[in-house]
Amino acid sequence: TKLRIQVQTSTENLAACLDQQLWANSPTSFIPHHIDELKNNTIYVTKEETKHTDILINCSPCDQVDDSNWARLLQIIPDTDHLLKQARQFYRHYQQLGYKVNSHKIG
Repeated sequence: TKLRIQVQTSTENLAACLDQQLWANSPTSFIPHHIDELKNNTIYVTKEETKHTDILINCSPCDQVDDSNWARLLQIIPDTDHLLKQARQFYRHYQQLGYKVNSHKIG
């Protein structure tokens, strides 16, 4: 069974930019996906939150997820003081929802 993955952004413009970046990769590193609809692809990019995927990658640094409907949740937080402070609140919130929370510093 294929896992279904949603990549959520904070705006439609960011979803469109991410969609363009995913299409811009070389044919050997292309990531099959679709924007706004799941269709036959296992990955889709959207501004809207849905409950029909197994994994949520939340690229919206100011939006926390308020339920635990996903088998796995990845929250992307840019490295700025304000957003890192907010991420600490997300960390506690996600623990309360029952997620096993891990933090990974990238870069």
